Amino acid sequence: MTGYADLIARLATVADSYAADRAGINAWYEQQCAAAYESLAQADAQLAAAGAALATAQGAVEFTDAEAVRLWGLLAARMKVPVPALGVPPGEDAATDGEHPARLLEQVRELLDEARPVTVRRPVRRVLLIL
Repeated sequence: MTGYADLIARLATVADSYAADRAGINAWYEQQCAAAYESLAQADAQLAAAGAALATAQGAVEFTDAEAVRLWGLLAARMKVPVPALGVPPGEDAATDGEHPARLLEQVRELLDEARPVTVRRPVRRVLLIL
């Protein structure tokens, strides 16, 4: 049989072991929480960067669409055709994937600068009536 002093010593050893295990578990928990907070902060930063990139891309799309409409109107004016008669500007061309829209718009501007305005001829009937 074991004496009372031995049981107390054994209880103290178990309590010390328990305290060391508990301290290790608490330290592990704190590390896990710190890693989770760091991951959360990184995710928030990535989300903010993605939001900024999205806003920039939306601005570029809106500019490109507005410029396409403006160039379409310029084409109608050069052809001396009402804009509604021309219809809506064409949409995206699948063949130009990967090419920057600014370059495509620049090519359209160059082509429009090269195009001469259409001269409207009087109908022959009017000319004959004038004579």
